[in-house]
Amino acid sequence: MMSDWTLIWLLFLLAINFFSLVWVTYFNPPRHFVGSVFVFAFTQILFLGLGWSIAYMMQSFFQAFSFSISGVLLVFIGIKRFLTYFTTKKEMFHFQINRPTDALGIGIAASIEGLLMGMALFFLTETIYLPLIISFVFTIILSILGYWIAQKTKNTKLSLLIKLVSGIGIIIFSLPLF
Repeated sequence: MMSDWTLIWLLFLLAINFFSLVWVTYFNPPRHFVGSVFVFAFTQILFLGLGWSIAYMMQSFFQAFSFSISGVLLVFIGIKRFLTYFTTKKEMFHFQINRPTDALGIGIAASIEGLLMGMALFFLTETIYLPLIISFVFTIILSILGYWIAQKTKNTKLSLLIKLVSGIGIIIFSLPLF
């Protein structure tokens, strides 16, 4: 089992994805931001719980390799973020939300990492309730912080750099699992 602090850090690094996403999203009109934040947080915990459920249903297949599978899933998330940094055109990295339903599509696309994290957490924690609550709170707080920073600066390159660092952090936390 993992320590509570490791769990908190992993969920924080997972929520960084929405921090960088909100940073580069243009909300037209700005009032769509509030609803979008809750849609992002909801999709994050939905996919985290879905990943947990998938791992629960398939636990008999994975039980012998539980820590290794968790490590591979976390490394995959980290590598995905690492590659995102190098494959995204930094000048054109921008999303636009013109209506609330746009936030759902972006939230689902960004929450795929939550699915993998949920599967990994099944083997590393005893319950999913605490990770869901922590993830929901972190996603809301970091989305608001990302929006606030976006109003101050328009530097999307820094947003990608933060995502890269969070990917490296997830890889570092997964190394003891091998």
